[in-house]
Amino acid sequence: MINYDIKTKVAATQFEPVWYNAHETVTKMIKWIEEASRNGAKLIGFAECAIPGYAFDIWGKSPMEVHMKDVLLSQNSLEIDGPEMKRLMIACRENSIYLVTGFVERDGGSRYIAQVIINDEGKIILTRRKLKPTDCERYVYGDGSGADLKVVETPLGIIGACNCFEHIQPLITYAMASMHEQIHVASWPGVEGDNYYLYSTYGPAKDLSRVYAMQTQTYTLTCSAVYGQNARDFFYDGSENDMFKIGGGLAQIISPMGDYLCEPLPSDQEGIVYADIDLNLILAAKAFVDPVGQYSRPDILCLNINKSSLPKTRVTNEDDVDHSLMEKIEKTNNILDEGTDNS
Repeated sequence: MINYDIKTKVAATQFEPVWYNAHETVTKMIKWIEEASRNGAKLIGFAECAIPGYAFDIWGKSPMEVHMKDVLLSQNSLEIDGPEMKRLMIACRENSIYLVTGFVERDGGSRYIAQVIINDEGKIILTRRKLKPTDCERYVYGDGSGADLKVVETPLGIIGACNCFEHIQPLITYAMASMHEQIHVASWPGVEGDNYYLYSTYGPAKDLSRVYAMQTQTYTLTCSAVYGQNARDFFYDGSENDMFKIGGGLAQIISPMGDYLCEPLPSDQEGIVYADIDLNLILAAKAFVDPVGQYSRPDILCLNINKSSLPKTRVTNEDDVDHSLMEKIEKTNNILDEGTDNS
């Protein structure tokens, strides 16, 4: 049974990371988690790649210049079972708050644009990867899979999340709506510039987040990074000739009816916005338009979703492996452990 009789308080952020420094970024994020909890929020959302920061240089430098920071970025990308993730889990438990944040995930030697949901007991209840990195992002980050289209049921409601231009993909939106999502965190990088409207993403982030809220009848938390002078110094050696303005912050909370619930902050200022939400409003919205229910036409249009995680290797006939070689190696190692004369 889907529960709509829930009222809670949520928080959205515009947050500048300590660029490519996971430990210091997590330290800063924990302070914001503590602040949101003190102010009564039960859930807080953060930007795309909030830890250790979005690769802003991909849009203004050559691939080889961007790759000069590869090792630093990989060293500061989070592993799901790594120490920085555990610090976030402890912070959620100690402050009785849910966290939804974007981060750069490292799995083996590869990186992915990822999101995690940690509950108020400090447990990871969902992780996902961006299905398809956008344009230049593809030479820094890998693809997700159909298994990354998911939501999680919690006492606060059914929570889901997507990154950046996943919100421009109608089929992703429909897939998320079909899972009866109620609270959605829209994580954006915070790109504000004078170039084409689509390229800047600042305007599209506002518009697409609002459209997402109305199309899915969810409370949508728009969360972003702030591109400050520290970012300009880190990615472009302080040059003002890069394609980004100082700013990019667009924290907002949007109702299922498409109403803005918060007074926006200046785009170049870090901060948290809050709203009290009542999930019963979703019922009012769905009574009017429910694209995966009474307003659908499955006889004409039906979405097929492949939820396979697409493993890179498939092992067959493992039980038929000849273990004699391993036994020989183990016997040799045991002999070495017992000590031998190496003269």
